[in-house]
Amino acid sequence: MAEESANGKVFADLKILAFSWAMVGPLTLKFFADYGATVIRVETFSRPCVTRMSSPFADGKAGVNRSGYFNHFSANMLSMSLNMGHPDSLGLARELVAKSDVVMENFTPGVMERWGLSYEELKKIKPDIIMVRQNGFGSDSPYRNLAAFGMILAAVVGIPNFIGWPDRGPLPVGVWGLHRLHQPEVCLRCVDRCPRLSGKDGKGAAHRPCPVRDGHLFLPSGRAGLCGERQRAGPER
Repeated sequence: MAEESANGKVFADLKILAFSWAMVGPLTLKFFADYGATVIRVETFSRPCVTRMSSPFADGKAGVNRSGYFNHFSANMLSMSLNMGHPDSLGLARELVAKSDVVMENFTPGVMERWGLSYEELKKIKPDIIMVRQNGFGSDSPYRNLAAFGMILAAVVGIPNFIGWPDRGPLPVGVWGLHRLHQPEVCLRCVDRCPRLSGKDGKGAAHRPCPVRDGHLFLPSGRAGLCGERQRAGPER
């Protein structure tokens, strides 16, 4: 991957079009935006991002532009609103795809396809486009249509069992921290194949699924040996 661009930002030449919401998508985008990428985040006022409606709010007054969560996770990005149910919106989205290196999304599988923005359609617009999909349970698993917010994914892979006290039940975990640990790194391995970053000519990466569940699995598997040693030596809290 290129070391740095002329302005000192590693991703300054990278353009990302993002159909992302909630935590994991915007948090990953923030990683790229903070290091110079041009990130255009597509939203809709018909269904505002959950972080826009989450406290704390500036001056204690709720509003779609006043959430501390939203403003933190959306720093250094561009934003626009598209009603994808309107016939003209698809044309605008396709124009943005043609000018982008990467398209990222973290909706339930099938949403992008219904909009006419599947990977096969994106390739027709730009053959070397990279598509990164952060669906909670992936796009082809038997659980792909289930709700996949962070607390659900943490429980599914067993992370709460690694914390708490020996005489009590599992505890909830701050999932935004887990997203920050692994999702930017996983997505970087996909985006790194972009010709603008690699310095190579030709096609970029293909369709790159990055299920959030699989990223969470790295943490329990990585801790398994350590936890086994602690169990043999007795619990430590």
